[in-house]
Amino acid sequence: MKSTIQRIKQYIDFKGLTVSYFEKSTGMSNGSFSCQLKNNKTIGVDKLENILRTYPELNPEWLLTGKGTMLLFPTVEKENTISQTSIRAQEEKEENRSMSDSEKIDTLIRANKTLSDASFILAQTTQDAVKMAKETIIYDRERDNSNRLILDKLLLLLDGSKKKLRITPTSSTLT
Repeated sequence: MKSTIQRIKQYIDFKGLTVSYFEKSTGMSNGSFSCQLKNNKTIGVDKLENILRTYPELNPEWLLTGKGTMLLFPTVEKENTISQTSIRAQEEKEENRSMSDSEKIDTLIRANKTLSDASFILAQTTQDAVKMAKETIIYDRERDNSNRLILDKLLLLLDGSKKKLRITPTSSTLT
């Protein structure tokens, strides 16, 4: 089964876009998508939102799960060589085959649920990361305090050793 990143690449190819153009159009840094694709990495919710905002015909459910069709609303490719009459006929065929309003609403509801679920997971992950960061900071502080105490004790021992070495009558060269 294809991953979300692979489905994005499939959409890019379908639209005939370059990866560079796609990155710029969605606000990604140069080469970021290419790197994610090459390493089959995941993509953040913020980037997914930008993609769906920039390309509203892209079906969020398909993008996230692979279910359904790539496009929410089928489009007609219009070439300059096709006459206006055949374009209108083609559009009428597409309108007859397109989803009903209730199907569109159902698709949008499912997409919204999927995005809500993803948002919840992201929020939970963020909470877990913050908790882990706090625990790490507390641990580091405790370790630093412990290291400080050990260092203070070592300095006291060193000072005591220096004093003993100076007082010792047999070690006149150390004074």
